[in-house]
Amino acid sequence: MTVMTKKEPMARDRNSQRQQLSEEVAGYVRELIISGEVKPGEFLRMEPIAEAVGVSNTPVREGLLTLSSEGFIELVPRRGFRVTSFTQQDIRDLFWV
Repeated sequence: MTVMTKKEPMARDRNSQRQQLSEEVAGYVRELIISGEVKPGEFLRMEPIAEAVGVSNTPVREGLLTLSSEGFIELVPRRGFRVTSFTQQDIRDLFWV
């Protein structure tokens, strides 16, 4: 299991806090995946992510669902979220400038 370091807390606008928290989680996990800290096939645990970002499990779940819709991870019933494998085309698309 990858050790996730704690992020610096960000200033949050009270009115849009819920959306921003899930986006913050999605960005954090997306970076872990793109950087290779989390490998394809590895399951993600919500508790360490919540602790690293400084949020509760609800925004973590919402952020992971966002990444699932983007194709970075998949929801495996009764198991959790697993990082998907990338094709060469996926990698080219990620780093297309």
